[in-house]
Amino acid sequence: MNTIQNTTNDNFAGFATDIEKLDDNDEFKDIKQVNAKVYIERAPKVSIKNEFVLFFVDNFNEVMIKYNLTQREIKVIFAILNKMSYGNQLNITQKAISQKSGIAKAHVSTIYKSLIEKNILIRYEDGSIFFNPNLALKGLTHKLNKDVVNNLRDLQIESASEGITNSF
Repeated sequence: MNTIQNTTNDNFAGFATDIEKLDDNDEFKDIKQVNAKVYIERAPKVSIKNEFVLFFVDNFNEVMIKYNLTQREIKVIFAILNKMSYGNQLNITQKAISQKSGIAKAHVSTIYKSLIEKNILIRYEDGSIFFNPNLALKGLTHKLNKDVVNNLRDLQIESASEGITNSF
């Protein structure tokens, strides 16, 4: 803990502080200088222990209504969201999606193709599959590699024509 001592009220000019309240108090009218102590502490780090995504509700709702997503499609989407890598790249096989969602692999294959057609999943120019970053984003853009963020921005441009807005 760092301590700054003997700081006068002149150093706090422009700030609404309790020092201004002291000036109005009859008990302190004769005091010409006020000393203050300021204690600075680092806030404890908070770490997220479970998988997470930033979920863009308005855009997802728009897509859900536009394409009348089925319960099976939503189950597959959440299985994908749970296992995709930071930066939205899919790192899960259709077999694993089947096991995670409880949907037969043959149905998962059909749903997977449907999600690509609906631009929920986007095939990048190198053949990689990404979850549409305007619907959900895994990771915080300021903590992702610059190339990953640029790829995500390219994917946003592709999906903007679907009636959803860029989320970041």
